[in-house]
Amino acid sequence: MKDEQLDDLKQFISSQISQSEIRIKKDIIETVDNKIDNLEKKLDEKIDGLQKIMEDGFTGVGEAIERSNTQIDDHDTRISTLEAQTA
Repeated sequence: MKDEQLDDLKQFISSQISQSEIRIKKDIIETVDNKIDNLEKKLDEKIDGLQKIMEDGFTGVGEAIERSNTQIDDHDTRISTLEAQTA
């Protein structure tokens, strides 16, 4: 009878250990998944911020090009006027 009880106890302990391992693995997986989700959200926020900075920069460059083109056109007009006056 003692051997049978000992075997039952071993089986019970083994079962408890297996359940604990499963629980621990699930907890670890859940924790890792949550951390990955948080990192993905942070990365998306950083990417969105960088995109806005780039868009603002491109807008600024476009505006600078337009101003330069306008200034060039104004200078061309003045030069043409001066050439016409001297001719």
